[in-house]
Amino acid sequence: MSDLRTFILNRQADIEEASRPVLERFTVLTQELDTLRPQIEAFRTEWMELQVALKAIGAGTEQQQTSPSGATAPTVTIKEAILAVLAKCPAGLTSAAILDQVNKDYFSGNKILRTSFSPQLSRLKASEEILLDGYNYILNPRKQRAETPPSLFERRF
Repeated sequence: MSDLRTFILNRQADIEEASRPVLERFTVLTQELDTLRPQIEAFRTEWMELQVALKAIGAGTEQQQTSPSGATAPTVTIKEAILAVLAKCPAGLTSAAILDQVNKDYFSGNKILRTSFSPQLSRLKASEEILLDGYNYILNPRKQRAETPPSLFERRF
């Protein structure tokens, strides 16, 4: 038994020594990400606001795809709209309030229905991009889509 105990204790010491620089690097990178998240979220929010402004003045509609019914496709996805709305409201919102605000800010011409909205909200919750805090949904402060900032500026055709 003493050989096994010695082996285990030695292996634990090896792991602790080998993991120390990795954990230090992880801490530095996490702190760096935490300083970048507000900037990225500010860019994302302003980008979406500019998209809404373009839609409001009728500019940029030539870049949107037209469906067979003649309706234009939205320039933001339902998920992006949900995240943008929650970014503006750190205290969080109920599902109904998010839907109202998303329709008001992003889909005024073609209001989305709860049957389209709820699955997207559920997917964001399942991927832990948002959290349910009591009755309010909030952005997950540890996972705020900093991983894919270039998608902010993609044009959707």
